[in-house]
Formats: sequence, C-alpha cells, structure tokens
Amino acid sequence: MSLGVRFARLPRSLSRRLLPMLRYLNLMRALEIRLMAPWLGQMEGSRVLDVGCGHGLYSLDLARRGAMLVGCDLQHPALTDARQTALGLGLNGQALFLLADGAALPLPEGAFDLVICNCVLEHVADGAASSTCRWTMPTMA
Repeated sequence: MSLGVRFARLPRSLSRRLLPMLRYLNLMRALEIRLMAPWLGQMEGSRVLDVGCGHGLYSLDLARRGAMLVGCDLQHPALTDARQTALGLGLNGQALFLLADGAALPLPEGAFDLVICNCVLEHVADGAASSTCRWTMPTMA
C-alpha cells in the first residue's frame, strides 16, 4: 500500500492538507513538480492526460489544482493506489485512472488541453511518446 493511500484513509480535511507534504517526501519528485509548475499555469477546468501516471503523484496534484484529469498506466497495483487516494481526497470526480497503454488510448483526438508523461520516456519504444500529441487540442500540438 502506497503512502498516498495511507494518507487518503485519514479524515478528508486532514488528508487534503497533507497531500502537498506527501510530494515533498520524495525530493526528486518534489523538484520535478516545482520545475513543471511554470509551464502548467492555471489548471482550473483544464483537461489533462497523464501518461504513465503510476501512483498518481502528479495526477493528484493537478486534480487538486482543478484539472479534470485522466491518468493511464500499465501497472494495475499503482492505479489501484491512485484511485484509492483520489477517492480519499475527494477528487474521484476529477481524476479518472485507466489501465491502458498511453500510446494506444481509445480517446478522441484533441480531447485534452495538456498531456504530460513525466519519467516515462525511458520506458517506452522510440516514437511512442510522440503519439500522445494527437490527444492535445490542435492549437497546443
């Protein structure tokens, strides 16, 4: 069970306050989130796809900021943790987690305002990451 799931089992008011601290327990992830922040901008109402979302660290942070998020990964246990954490944080209506290959999602082109795939490129075949561009809005691709 991930630390995020354990946090999510706490009372909702407490777990919402602790989520920002959870990401800082892993220094590298905290640095990555901080470095991404200037490019992310306002998340409220944005449609975001997180390819290779794992336990949902980035996904949950974006959903907490108001994004309507779809996360996908090939690791069922990690997705289970992400779903449980989202539910415990009251983000289940804003975050959907799919067991799916990020290069072959059954989603329409242009369905998202933003696609992120952080810490994923080293795990995919050449060219697979570029296929995710088709899910962004035409003005963003």
